[in-house]
Amino acid sequence: MCEKICVYDAPTFDEEKGVMTINSIVCKGCGSCGATCPSGAISMNHFRDQQLFAQINMLSS
Repeated sequence: MCEKICVYDAPTFDEEKGVMTINSIVCKGCGSCGATCPSGAISMNHFRDQQLFAQINMLSS
């Protein structure tokens, strides 16, 4: 699912390891793959849940 949503084709399935990998060269950090990852295995660098919630809380106060 995550590889289909990415317009940059950054996520690819590594058949040898049996996991999805992100090509950091083409990834633009938009977060689409992480938001649609059914297993929650993809997290964005510098955008962990705790960091996002802190930003949301700051903006809503």
